[in-house]
Amino acid sequence: MITTISNAADWLHNLPEPWGPWIALAGPVGLILIILSVLSLAIMLYKSAQLFFGRFYGRNLVKKSLQLWATGEYDKALDLLKNRRAKTPKILRKAMRLLRLKANNVDLVREEVARIANTEIRQQRSQLKTLEVIGMVSPLLGLMGTVIGMIDAFQALEAGGSQVDPSVLSGGIWTALLTTGIGLAVAIPTMLAYHWLDSKFNARARYLDDSLTRLFTSALYSYSIK
Repeated sequence: MITTISNAADWLHNLPEPWGPWIALAGPVGLILIILSVLSLAIMLYKSAQLFFGRFYGRNLVKKSLQLWATGEYDKALDLLKNRRAKTPKILRKAMRLLRLKANNVDLVREEVARIANTEIRQQRSQLKTLEVIGMVSPLLGLMGTVIGMIDAFQALEAGGSQVDPSVLSGGIWTALLTTGIGLAVAIPTMLAYHWLDSKFNARARYLDDSLTRLFTSALYSYSIK
């Protein structure tokens, strides 16, 4: 374990100026924060790709199929959503099929469709909690590194007695505050990304819930769903 930490410190010193020496001076806490920053960046890239390239809405298809369903053209509504890759049309078609098969037990179908929708939403929102935790923990880790550094600096001051060089104290404080800076540098973009992604995936959840609700309340509409 000690050898691994030593190798990591050597690797950090070899990074381009000034980042390598700065991170190395931050010590083990700084290394932990760098690992968290890499994990945070990986999650942000993954969720952004899921957001931009993962088809979900299919708004026109959903609107047209609900209009057909409301007018009693069930087969056409099902055919319109057949073999669609977007998540909402796929779940909506599954709900329509279940309603056709179990028309006499709407409550049971509603429960099953809610379960399917909740499963999909959990998959959509996966890893967001990890992003939130990283954003909250990073400043605390930085503060912990600062406290540890300050303790070391004052221990050096005490050991030196009256002959201590002031640069030793100032250098120790500078090194200690560095961990707080790294912690904030990790936390700020992480929390910004978390709240942005959270709002986007919440919008997806609301749209899916709205589409399914409109399906189950289609009897309230005479000829169209606007």
